[in-house]
Amino acid sequence: MPGTNANKPTDLAVKYGLGETTRWVDFSPYGMSMKLCVFKDAKALVMENGDKHPEIVEALGFVKVGGEWIREDVSMQPREFIKIATDAVMKREMPINDMLIERDEFVLPLFTDETALARKSAFSSRVSAVVSKDKGTDLASMLGGPETTRWMDFSAYGMSLKRCVYADGQVLVMEGGDSNPELVQALGFVKTGDEWVRDQIEFRPIAFRAIATEAVVDRYTPTRDVVVDRRGMNRPVTHWFASFETGGNEVQAFGATPEAAVKALADAWDGLAENERIDRGLLGKFRGGISVVPFVSGKAYAKGIGDRDWYKGGLNGDDERFDDLLPAPTRELGATPEYL
Repeated sequence: MPGTNANKPTDLAVKYGLGETTRWVDFSPYGMSMKLCVFKDAKALVMENGDKHPEIVEALGFVKVGGEWIREDVSMQPREFIKIATDAVMKREMPINDMLIERDEFVLPLFTDETALARKSAFSSRVSAVVSKDKGTDLASMLGGPETTRWMDFSAYGMSLKRCVYADGQVLVMEGGDSNPELVQALGFVKTGDEWVRDQIEFRPIAFRAIATEAVVDRYTPTRDVVVDRRGMNRPVTHWFASFETGGNEVQAFGATPEAAVKALADAWDGLAENERIDRGLLGKFRGGISVVPFVSGKAYAKGIGDRDWYKGGLNGDDERFDDLLPAPTRELGATPEYL
């Protein structure tokens, strides 16, 4: 038998039945290299030497796990990557063997028959295992952040800006935002449950200071003082619950916005009115009796006699934002639906 060279690198293109080249993004101007890594239970993008430009790598969707920058989502649009990393170069004929790597002894085929959900679950388990091996690693380090970061200090307003990490993403939260609701709203935060939340975590300090003139840029804020670990739950999302009751007939509807909830309520009322042969116009006549209440997914609410907390931040059907969905208010002063 002919001899074999134990040091000869594996031809991964041949191993996985792929072509010799593929379109890829070259990060060598940054001293980094992006690879497609095939694990035994999943695949992911890995940015080698990502510590050289952590702010760029994080903006590209990579997360620092152990000593590596990993992105679970292997799909990518090269042009979108280059918008963030402007010095990167798109190569139309990158050799497969230069971008594909494998880990662990047993590796599943690149195009596995497993469902995406199963692969995602397996990958999440792997990440958890890696993190649990280093219990001394705080969340800020795991996200690839340095010990200090440039941040905004809102203590002049009695507020504190935080970056909250959830199981399904990250958001900015302005603690103490109720003390300056108009200012916080102007900064792009939305009241979600008991907190002021901003889904877009990137921000320009100069833009924030143009609105909050007394805020201060602190270039050396300890990162661990900024990041809040909420990985045990999903991001809070506000939904809206609309209800209307008259003559023993009750209709309820949900929506992502107050308008969507009222639209669904109106549609449901039309169906009920037709089936029960009742006056469709009652919804418009007594639209002030429509209750439109916000609630946050994953949060419990309790309603009792005299308890108004459930209605905090709620609307009623007379609000002008519903004029395109409901007839204009026509009820006389003092007129009320019979259920009130």
